[in-house]
Amino acid sequence: MADSDTGSDAEKRPSLLRGLVQGVGHEVGDRVRQEIGAARSAGDGNPAHLAQRAAAAAIGGAVGGVGQNVSALLREELGNARREAVASARTAGRGVGLLGAAAAAGNTAGLFVGIAVWRGLGNRIGFAKSALVVAGLSGALAAGLANRGTQELARVRQSTPPVPPVPPATAPSPSPSTTVIAVPPTTSTAPTAGSTPKG
Repeated sequence: MADSDTGSDAEKRPSLLRGLVQGVGHEVGDRVRQEIGAARSAGDGNPAHLAQRAAAAAIGGAVGGVGQNVSALLREELGNARREAVASARTAGRGVGLLGAAAAAGNTAGLFVGIAVWRGLGNRIGFAKSALVVAGLSGALAAGLANRGTQELARVRQSTPPVPPVPPATAPSPSPSTTVIAVPPTTSTAPTAGSTPKG
């Protein structure tokens, strides 16, 4: 149910923005016409004054309208995000609850299997010896699972890259009085032993 709501909200977003832009344009045009009409009815026929008053009123109204529209859009987006977070938390909670119930059922099944093995062996070798055998098997199973769990945790630790050391704030630099001159290696033109002269 929540997925269909969020899908339709995502489809509405472009039309909301388009409506915001169109609304601002219509609002500015309407205010300019209103101001020009009000100025003409007041007897001010100067075109410069008409344009100046209309522009000032239109800009002020548009800024106010944009602020209101953006505020409404942000409130709607926050509401959508809140609904998505609640739906995700509900789904995660349901999953955790089911895993907890599965663990409890597994423990109960393990307990009854242990009791059955203990009783079955108890009829043949005695109940005290069969209890030791079942305890030993349970301990070996627990040790194997613990070993496997520590291996998995070690693998997680190995997969995360180590944090590189922070370099010192000031690296030592050569003193200004020291001059380093790079000398290219010299090549000898004399033939070396075992080589034949070119010529």
